[in-house]
Amino acid sequence: MIDVIFIFTIFGALSITLGVSVPMVSEILSSLIGIEPTFNVNLVLILIISAFFSLSSYVGIQKGMARISSMNTYLAIGFCIAVFLIGPTMFIAKSTVNGLGIMLQDFVRMSLYTDPVENGGFPEGWTIFYWLYWITYTPFVSIFVTKISKGRSIRGVITNMLLSGSAGCFFFFGILGGLSQSANVNGLVDVAGLVASGEGNQAIVQVMNSLPFSAIFIVLFALVSVLFLATTLDSAAFTMAATSTKGLKENEEPSPMLRLFWCVMLAAVPLAMMFIDAPLNTIKTCAIVTSIPLMFIIGYMVYGFIKWMREDFALTSGEDILRQSRVAADAVPAE
Repeated sequence: MIDVIFIFTIFGALSITLGVSVPMVSEILSSLIGIEPTFNVNLVLILIISAFFSLSSYVGIQKGMARISSMNTYLAIGFCIAVFLIGPTMFIAKSTVNGLGIMLQDFVRMSLYTDPVENGGFPEGWTIFYWLYWITYTPFVSIFVTKISKGRSIRGVITNMLLSGSAGCFFFFGILGGLSQSANVNGLVDVAGLVASGEGNQAIVQVMNSLPFSAIFIVLFALVSVLFLATTLDSAAFTMAATSTKGLKENEEPSPMLRLFWCVMLAAVPLAMMFIDAPLNTIKTCAIVTSIPLMFIIGYMVYGFIKWMREDFALTSGEDILRQSRVAADAVPAE
């Protein structure tokens, strides 16, 4: 039952990720080459993403997915730095610092904001939705991180996830958010109006076009997006293949063909939504519905993990744990 819920949850996560991201990349590339962003364009884009996935699956998780993820991280950082230097640098810097200050000041208030008087629907439509959306990412992100973090301490992995993940979000949203704000404030692009009318993808295209050498930035943005989608799809397919493989041994990877099967299955749901032109609320509902059962499993897993740690290490000093870890590491043959 837990395995079924895990697989069900991953479908919810990927439905909204691909259902929103693929049309965005499709519209960006279509604007560059001058064609209409149709369903066929979305289909071709998913095939390209699947090709990246297939390559990653063939060479393995350590050499494939981990290396593609690292390369994409450096590419995304380079892209953001270029936007920062060529775009409205001072405005982006001031906006990022100002936004960080507002977040630190109002974090608790915004986290518990329920809008009880006006009942505008924002907390339900976005705050709660995002909480549940990220819960759907738990199964495959946790397994992916564990696989590429072999040899590191639990403390190191948790600290790195919290600090590096937060820093990456501040960096990415600060620069690209500042660029969008600058374009809106200076009247270059009606970002607020386009987003309000449901044309957020077009807003991204127009914001990118406001930069010098806009074609280069559009291509880089599309490439980064495709690579992020490919690694996300690969992580999810790996988790689903591992979950659905009986008797998978420690350090053994599931069959690449089984991973490819789940990749096709994961792509089919968002493609169906794109085909019927499902509204965003329908896609968001997938993430919300599929994440609720997983919340109870995660709570039980946390309880079990703490109990396990206490049984194995409650009476062991930190020095002894480190010594045992070194002995175990030395006993593992070099790959």
